[in-house]
Amino acid sequence: MSFIKNLQKLPYQKKKLILYLTLTIVGICLFILWIFISYQKIKHFDKEKFIQQINFPAFQKELEKNREKLKIPPEMKEKLEKLEELQKALEEEKSKNIPEKENMPENNGNKKEDQFNLQTQENKTNNLKK
Repeated sequence: MSFIKNLQKLPYQKKKLILYLTLTIVGICLFILWIFISYQKIKHFDKEKFIQQINFPAFQKELEKNREKLKIPPEMKEKLEKLEELQKALEEEKSKNIPEKENMPENNGNKKEDQFNLQTQENKTNNLKK
């Protein structure tokens, strides 16, 4: 009891200092205890038991049971097929419109000259199409 009375008589700054020191010491002790317990758990970790607890094969069975629910509806399949066809057509169109490298004039690093060469190449391909 006398210890508490002595603390009550101390000035505010000393009370505050004692409180912070006590909390710091308790925090450090808890941190050391946490590290020690974590080290022990990691040291005695059993992989096989952990994998059994996950129960992965049961998850696979559950997934296969619900496979019907996960199927794509027929309307969406049709839209997806149309989208894939459009994507292929777009890729084919791009490959047709890009002039081959061997037919292109050499690049000297001049942007205006590059644009002119590209325009003349496009004009030639357009004339051939007509």
